[in-house]
Amino acid sequence: MNRLSLIPSAGRWLGHSAGQSATELAAAVPVIAILLLAVVDFGRFFYVSMAVHGAARAGAQYGSQTLATAADTAGMRTAANADWNNSSLGLTVTPSQCTCISGSSVAVCPANHCADDAHATFVQVDTVVPVSSVIAYLGIPSSVMSFIGLPTSGNLSGEAIMQVQQ
Repeated sequence: MNRLSLIPSAGRWLGHSAGQSATELAAAVPVIAILLLAVVDFGRFFYVSMAVHGAARAGAQYGSQTLATAADTAGMRTAANADWNNSSLGLTVTPSQCTCISGSSVAVCPANHCADDAHATFVQVDTVVPVSSVIAYLGIPSSVMSFIGLPTSGNLSGEAIMQVQQ
């Protein structure tokens, strides 16, 4: 005779760990879901940051072609917005021009720009886009998220400075 058959309660405990597994799964799923959302948010912020920098670079590339395009701020805005492919996030583009030649009607560049060429002209395009985290939509307070190091909203910015071809 089998020894386990003599103990009636032992048969109920053997092979009935499904309840324990379900409890462990129920405790682990919320933690795994928040970690997954944090990874998705990081990837999304990284992607948007690259796109914002690319849009600034596209605007500066347009402006750096000639002195005429360096003065065309509307054209630099158009080039940056054409490169920006995310219509759900509003991109703000701020182009500017500076020259190393003093006495010009254009703003004077900082000294570090003019170290190599005293007659150079530069264009600068700054881009900014507001972003918010996917985690912000879960109803978790932003103070809790910032405490653990995850931002819920903010601005991502890009900057490109290029010398104008003369």
